[in-house]
Amino acid sequence: FYNAEILNKNASNIVDYRKDSSTVNIKFEISLNKRLYVDKIIIVGNRKTRSKLIRREISIKESDIITKQKIQESQTNLLGLGLFSNVVIKPVQNINNYADILIIVREKNFGLIEVAPGVRTDIGFKVSTDVSYNNIDGLNKRLSFKGQVNQRFNLNSLDDQRRENSNSLIEYNLIANYSENYLFDSDVRFSTSLSRSRQRFFSFDADISRVNFTFSYAFTKWFSSSIRYQFETIEQFEATQEIDEGTFQIGSLTPAITLDFRDNRINPTKGAWFNLSYEAANPSFFSQSNDELIINYFKLVSRNRFYMPITNGVLAVSVAAGLQQNMARDKRTLEDGSIETEGFIPNIKVFRLNGVDIVRGYEDNEINMIKTGEDISEARVDNRAYMAVLKVEPRFFINDSSMFGVFYDAGRVFVGDYDTSDLKSSVGFTFKYLTPVGTLDFDYGIKLLRKNDDGDKFDSPGRLHVSIGFF
Repeated sequence: FYNAEILNKNASNIVDYRKDSSTVNIKFEISLNKRLYVDKIIIVGNRKTRSKLIRREISIKESDIITKQKIQESQTNLLGLGLFSNVVIKPVQNINNYADILIIVREKNFGLIEVAPGVRTDIGFKVSTDVSYNNIDGLNKRLSFKGQVNQRFNLNSLDDQRRENSNSLIEYNLIANYSENYLFDSDVRFSTSLSRSRQRFFSFDADISRVNFTFSYAFTKWFSSSIRYQFETIEQFEATQEIDEGTFQIGSLTPAITLDFRDNRINPTKGAWFNLSYEAANPSFFSQSNDELIINYFKLVSRNRFYMPITNGVLAVSVAAGLQQNMARDKRTLEDGSIETEGFIPNIKVFRLNGVDIVRGYEDNEINMIKTGEDISEARVDNRAYMAVLKVEPRFFINDSSMFGVFYDAGRVFVGDYDTSDLKSSVGFTFKYLTPVGTLDFDYGIKLLRKNDDGDKFDSPGRLHVSIGFF
C-alpha cells in the first residue's frame, strides 16, 4: 500500500503508560488507502542510454503493485550501473488506483582519462593510467585500457639470493578489457581481457601474456554462476632454481558459483556470502604437454564469509580453504638416473597467501614459508598443496562512514600434508573508512608466535597493512 499513512501522528495518541509505569501500550492507527498499480513507465533524461537498458534494471513492471521497496531497489540498481549521477523514481497517480512511474536520470560523462602517480610499500614508485568509455551503444558496454609501471625500492619480497644479487627491474602491467551486461540481448554478462605484464616474484621474474573470456549469469538475486577460460604464456627468468627457468603455457577452465545473502555488498551488517571455484588446467585446454613438462592440475577453492549483528557493530568471520592436485603423476627416468613425475604445478600457480588471503601482521616471505623452512615457491609441487585462512573481526561503528575493531587471523600454506593445528596466527587493530568501492582498511597485526621455521630466527613483531574492499 504505497499511500498508507499513520493517522494518529501525535505522540500522546500513540503511547499510553499505565499508572504504575510497569507497562506501556503503543497503538498506531493506519489508513492503508488503495493499492496502486503501474500504468506506464516514463523515462526522461537519458540522452545516450537506451530506455530498454533502464527498463531491464528496474524491479517494477507495468501492471505491478507499486511498493516503496520496489522503487528503492530500482533506484539502487540504476545507480549501480555507474552511468548516472542522480536517479529519481516517483509514481504520478492518474485515474482510480493506477499511477505512472516517472524515472528521471542524469547521465555522467562516459569517458574517463586518469593518471595516478604514487608510492606503495610493496611495489615502490608507480605511475598508473586508466582510459575507459563505459556506455558504448547506450547499453553500458565498456571498453577500457589500464597500465601501470613501477620500480621497487624494497626487495624484501624476494628470496635472500635474489635480494643480494638482483638488479633493479622496471615492472609493468598493461590490460585491455571489454565487457557488457547483456550478451546478445540476454541476461548473460560477458567480459574479455588481453594483458601483458612483467612482475617480480619470490624466486624468479616473469613476463606474462594472458587472454581470458568470462561468462556469468545471475539465476536469482542471491545465486549466480560464472565460467572463465584463460590462456597464458609465462616466460620466467632470473630464477634462483633451474626448475623455475623457462616458458610455461597454461590453458584453464574455471567454473564458479556464488551465493550472496548479505544485506549490503559494500558494508554488510548481517548475512553470509559463499563462493566455490574449480580451476582445471590440462592439455585439453591447450596447456603445455611435451617431453620436458606436462601441465595437468586442478585447484579447488572455497571462500565463505559471515556477518552477525552485535551491539553497535557487526561480527565478521571469513573462512577460506583450498586444494591443488597435480594430475600428471606418471614417473619417468631422467638421464642422470633419477626418477620424477612427468608434471608439476608451476610455482606461479601454487597457493600463496596475499591479497584477500593475507594473514595480517606477516610479511609475504614469512607467511608463505612451509614446514621445511623454505618458501612455498621453492618447493616442487608434484603432488598436492593446500591453503587455509581464518579471520575473526568484531567491528564497531564510529559513524555512518567509519568503524574500528580488533581481529584474529590464522592461516598457512602446505605442501604434501595438511595440518590446521600448525597455523600461523596474529591479533591486531583495524580502522575502516567506507568508500563507494568498499572499505579502506588500515590494519596493524601482531604475531602471536614469532618463532620462524628456519632455524632459531624470529619473525618481525608485526606489520601495518592498507587495503580496499577485501573483507
